Amino acid sequence: MSYQSILHGCDDIIDGFFGVTEAGKYQRYGTRTTYLLHDLETRTGDPLKLLGDLHARVTENWTDRAYRKVPSGQNWRCKYNVDYKQDRKGLEVKLEREIVKAMGVGKWMNNVPTASGCCGPSHDKARNIDLVHRLLPDTFTFIELKWRSNTPVFAAIEILLRGVLNCFTRLHLDEMNYGAEQLPMLTVPHVELRVLAPHSYYHRDVICLRWLEEKLNFGLSQYARRFGKAGVTLDFAFESFSDTLVDPFISDAVRGAMALRTRAYP
Repeated sequence: MSYQSILHGCDDIIDGFFGVTEAGKYQRYGTRTTYLLHDLETRTGDPLKLLGDLHARVTENWTDRAYRKVPSGQNWRCKYNVDYKQDRKGLEVKLEREIVKAMGVGKWMNNVPTASGCCGPSHDKARNIDLVHRLLPDTFTFIELKWRSNTPVFAAIEILLRGVLNCFTRLHLDEMNYGAEQLPMLTVPHVELRVLAPHSYYHRDVICLRWLEEKLNFGLSQYARRFGKAGVTLDFAFESFSDTLVDPFISDAVRGAMALRTRAYP
């Protein structure tokens, strides 16, 4: 039997939002070509429509799914994993786990699944949130961590999709059979969506995405009102830390960088 992702069709919706499907050439929103478009801001559409269409597509995929088992019990779990191979070449996972170790495993979690097993036995296993911080009793911060990969536009959409999945899941808790392990992330009244990366990740090109941050924030505020039964408000920001934080990510340096992280586009 053929199964599909719970986010099936969402790429087309996002491409449409950024206006990158014209002239017969299929340009993905996440490419560097799209990121460097001088008129990307003017091409970009209504953020509330984007979020509403994404939510509708996720709902349709869930309703029409052929796979009828309950999703993985690992989704939205409040756990952490700080282990990795010391010779790992990719630095994002290494940094992610060093942040959790340095900042404290009690309030920091990582690699949190969100949609594994929702629409198929092997689908969406990588739809994880890199870092989750319980900032306050009523606030969780979901973080897309980047280190020299993809683009800020791609990263913004990745964490935005996690916000949509969180809101959607709240509205289907009974069907998904989640328990106490998932409830903190699925009942907290406020969720912050953040992209976190070194300063140079945003500024090696002369591009300011403040407009995208503002547009997504406006859309999220309206989206939360539209789906008020989910009981969550959401906001979005790009954040950066100093380029002086380098591998091997010593704990003191990690704590210093995290303490001094700032808005990427002040």
